[in-house]
Amino acid sequence: MAAPVGLGLGLGPGTGQSAFTFLQLQELEHQALIFKYMVAGVPVPLHLVLPIWKSVVSSPMSSFSPST
Repeated sequence: MAAPVGLGLGLGPGTGQSAFTFLQLQELEHQALIFKYMVAGVPVPLHLVLPIWKSVVSSPMSSFSPST
């Protein structure tokens, strides 16, 4: 049996520290929820997509422009 690969992410029992900040963990959970909708083949609720869309649109590097 092979030994587990240690990725140094601070995950798992006995590590004592999280690999993510609180906000990063919230964002990861948000993305995971969206992914679950996509895998299930059902539409992603708008309230989950809007924060991402607003972030993309407000990005200085964005090529998207809000239509009026």
